[in-house]
Amino acid sequence: QAHHSSWSTRIWNGEFASASEHVRAGLALYDSERHRHHALMYGGHDPGVCGNGQGAVALWALGWPDQAVQSVRESVALGETLDHLPSLLHSLWFAASVYFLRRQADDVLACSSRLLALGSEHGLKLYEAIGGVYHGWALIRQLDAQAGLAELRAAVATYATIAHVNLDLYRAILAE
Repeated sequence: QAHHSSWSTRIWNGEFASASEHVRAGLALYDSERHRHHALMYGGHDPGVCGNGQGAVALWALGWPDQAVQSVRESVALGETLDHLPSLLHSLWFAASVYFLRRQADDVLACSSRLLALGSEHGLKLYEAIGGVYHGWALIRQLDAQAGLAELRAAVATYATIAHVNLDLYRAILAE
């Protein structure tokens, strides 16, 4: 958990190399069976899911986009095995983020559709709003710019009433 705390702090401060070092060290210690209760004790999500997800953002920022995709795939795969919905949603959030950074609209659409569906089904407005941001962006890129823009605007407005982490990013997506 010391590494979990360190990579989370460093990634949000733009210290991507240091964050990656803590991800590597933390994941080397991580065991999904032994540490599954950590999702309930620290941060509300599994540390392995988080390490792979946030580690992927760091890898992208460091110029390793293919490794970033592999890392988010591992995050989602782990999230799907844990039987812990917040961990799965956490993995989908970071997967959508990495695919957005890579401008992979098909993959953003797939992740965001799952975020929207699961967030709505379980009344988790935060993840529903995150899903709406990315889903709206993907719609703009692929299918229906007007509907996508309306969804993106509504999702950013909803997100702003719930949280502030990434709000500037989501507003920048809207401005784009």
